[in-house]
Amino acid sequence: MMTRLITLAVGIALLLGVLFYANPHQVIKLVSIGDKPLLLLSIFISFLALVLRALKWKILVGSISLPQLLPVQTLGIAISSLTPAKVAEPVKALILRAVTGVPVARSLPTIIWERVLDLLVLLLFASLAFYHFASHFWFASLVFLTFLLVIALLLASLKLEQMGKLLLKICRFLRIRVDERFLRIFYTSRVKTERIIASFFVTLVVWLLDGLVFYFCLLAIWKEVSIGYATIVAYWAFSLLAGLLSSLPGGIGSADAVMVFLLLMEGVEQSIAGASVLLARAMTLGLGMLAGYISLLYLRRRVELLKTENLFQLRTTKL
Repeated sequence: MMTRLITLAVGIALLLGVLFYANPHQVIKLVSIGDKPLLLLSIFISFLALVLRALKWKILVGSISLPQLLPVQTLGIAISSLTPAKVAEPVKALILRAVTGVPVARSLPTIIWERVLDLLVLLLFASLAFYHFASHFWFASLVFLTFLLVIALLLASLKLEQMGKLLLKICRFLRIRVDERFLRIFYTSRVKTERIIASFFVTLVVWLLDGLVFYFCLLAIWKEVSIGYATIVAYWAFSLLAGLLSSLPGGIGSADAVMVFLLLMEGVEQSIAGASVLLARAMTLGLGMLAGYISLLYLRRRVELLKTENLFQLRTTKL
């Protein structure tokens, strides 16, 4: 628990650092005079992305209805966002069992597939960032090729267990905790290929919508945006991957700092860069946390397991 609190404190400190770097008074001013209809549209898109996150899981799980799955998904996302590299993601299997009675053995493989698809899409989009850099920095071409190699390795590991074990070793080297049990469950799962493909395309849409939220947040406070939407999506994905590797809860602070840096490289003024990043994080991570809390209030009335004091104990429960 103490380690969790320390990493959360570090993330918040980094986030405050981004705020003060951008000049708090200027950030508040920019947000207050921002395009309100565009910001409201960003909020709507963010909630739509949350619903689609539940849909991409439903496609993998199968028979559970979307209204049943939505609060479980939003609560699970909120809990996992408070842990480094989202290691508490499997908690959704326990919540789903408590709410619907679906066995953990059935839902856990779908959660693993969900994370794999998220990672694959983020890697694809992030590789575009280095493709964009390749014309400016020679080393970016090398990193771009490295990203393509990682994507190829990830795709190969979907079918080859030996490649999966190699990926596990790489994750451990990068200090990303992955339980070996998840690997065994993943390769013995019976998730249909057509469901995986359908979920992959929904996952693509989800992350494109997240990028659109960021683009609209930037556009709301800076009408003369000279950065293309595709570039914003690529930068957003790269920043989130950097946050994942930082092992800070939700990538708080680290992902934001990277995104601000990338915007500064594009010539965006520091207060505009800081304000747009903080706004976008509030409308994605912030709204996700709020939706998770509302889901907790909704579910705990019906499920004794979902007490606030038990939430972080859930991830250590024997699966």
